[in-house]
Amino acid sequence: MRLSGGDSWRHAGKRVCALVTVLLLVVAVPSAGAAPGDLDSGFSSDGKLLTDIGTTDSGRAVAIQSDGKIVVAGYALMGGSYDFAVARFDSDGSLDTAFSSDGLVAVDLSSTHELAYGVAIQSDGKILIVGTTDYGGVNTDFGVIRLTPTGALDTTFSSDGIVAVGVGSGNDYATDVEIASDGDVVIVGYGHNGSNWDVAAIRLDSSGNLDTGFSSDGKALYAVGSGHDYGYGLDIASVGDLLVTGSSHNGSDDDVLVLRLDGNGNLDTAFDADGIWTADIGSGTADVGWGIIEASDGDVLVGGSSDGGDDDVLAVRLTASGVPDTAFSGDGKVTVAIGSANDVGYGISEQVDGSVVVAGTSYDGSAEDVAVVRFTASGVLDTTFSGDGKLTTSIGSG
Repeated sequence: MRLSGGDSWRHAGKRVCALVTVLLLVVAVPSAGAAPGDLDSGFSSDGKLLTDIGTTDSGRAVAIQSDGKIVVAGYALMGGSYDFAVARFDSDGSLDTAFSSDGLVAVDLSSTHELAYGVAIQSDGKILIVGTTDYGGVNTDFGVIRLTPTGALDTTFSSDGIVAVGVGSGNDYATDVEIASDGDVVIVGYGHNGSNWDVAAIRLDSSGNLDTGFSSDGKALYAVGSGHDYGYGLDIASVGDLLVTGSSHNGSDDDVLVLRLDGNGNLDTAFDADGIWTADIGSGTADVGWGIIEASDGDVLVGGSSDGGDDDVLAVRLTASGVPDTAFSGDGKVTVAIGSANDVGYGISEQVDGSVVVAGTSYDGSAEDVAVVRFTASGVLDTTFSGDGKLTTSIGSG
């Protein structure tokens, strides 16, 4: 189903060609006869799935509902422009027909492009999607939609289910979203300050209004380095603090970046003295944090990539006070080469036994595959997972 947000929305976006993909791996409790790292044959018969929505589709974020249903958000080329796209699957990989009758929703906000990068599920089953759009102007804004559990735009959220917020003085891109314990919606990304990109964040109440208790007007920019700073990943800590990861330019190359903010948007000075942690890890020009979570013990886990000639998967573990945890790989960080070229970790999770899983992509020089790496709690590759702690899986033909 294609939903419309009205012709007043305008956005000039970028075209990205990819496939909507979902990959489920047996990493925690294998089914009978399966080992950790085996594809789960209970999902779409072979553990992997391609789903066609538009002419060209890109799946950018995934969330699991409390009932086990899987929500994938991204964008799809519908006619001549990209729209926000959402697919919901049952736990066996079949499209959920209780969601918009066919399991698929494309939300058309304008005659041009909308690109979605983040998704979160509320406790009542409503779905938040964030990305970039514009709102009748020349610049792109944070774009937010909320869907009901059945896939319709939620008119109790900003009257039409749609919110657009300009954060900087130029273009803004929303990349991740989380739901706070009070029901507020917290969104991060990056915005242009007129000269450089800065980490950007906004906080909305449950009705879609900017929360003026956050940075006085509900939105904020954070300049860290001497050049561009980007926010890519978000988690909300158990105490309500906001954990943000991305990258910051130090004058010569990009460093991994972690910010810790209190719930009002202020930098937490108990975290590495100023609320900001950066690290130049690889010998190349770009180290990036893409995903971030709070570990069960309060530590901060970051998944990303580190450039050492080509990109390798990166995992970082910091204490709650922003110090590298030396119990993890000796210095709090570890890089892993998988293929012969670029390997990138986009998401990170912690399992009940303390193992750390990073998922992303691996390029071998001819094709890009889905990649998963599992570390023990001490930051060593877990050889009980796929034999060597690393797994690549080809899904499409490219």
